[in-house]
Amino acid sequence: MSAGDSWVHGTMIVYQEVWDGRLWSARPVRIVQDDGDLLAIWCPRGTIVKGPVAPWRPGRSAGPEYFVDMFIHRDWQFGDFVWPTDNLMLIRPGEPHGVWVSWDEAGRNMGWYVNFQRPVVRTERGVQTMDLMLDLIVDQDLQWHWKDEDEFQALVDPGIIDAVEARCVRDDAETMVRVIESNGPPFYEPWHDWRPAPSWALPELPSGWDQL
Repeated sequence: MSAGDSWVHGTMIVYQEVWDGRLWSARPVRIVQDDGDLLAIWCPRGTIVKGPVAPWRPGRSAGPEYFVDMFIHRDWQFGDFVWPTDNLMLIRPGEPHGVWVSWDEAGRNMGWYVNFQRPVVRTERGVQTMDLMLDLIVDQDLQWHWKDEDEFQALVDPGIIDAVEARCVRDDAETMVRVIESNGPPFYEPWHDWRPAPSWALPELPSGWDQL
């Protein structure tokens, strides 16, 4: 398909994160809706995704410095990680964030997750974006709190995320807080009632998942 076409319901695509022209991560996802106004994609728990690792440095528990070093040295490799939750990712064209709908292992509503990221770009294999680390966790009752502020600031301080982009992220975050507190879309919408087709197996990365 061409990068401008829409994907049909159930199609598997590759969701890539790209930093400075280099692949950062890749995950297989399945199309739920793609109508030009909304791209909704499904990533269930248990999906194997490719993520950045630097095995010659301290592990992820070491904190933001682990990611900062990888960005600076550009020497990450890829490891396999198991996606931990059921997520339906709602992405609108041009918006610098995605809103994720979340369920626990028993299928219970876990609330929402706002992932601040670069606007999604469509490719022949799927979509490309880049997670900018800052997140909002939104409970079922729309109480919210920040996540990974330290990781975001650790990338801003040395200029890995420049001042202009950092300001855009913070402005969008403030906007999303107002949307949450006013119960705006998609937070009043019944997305937690959605369920995947019983026939859908776990998505798997195809060959060429690492090509940009």
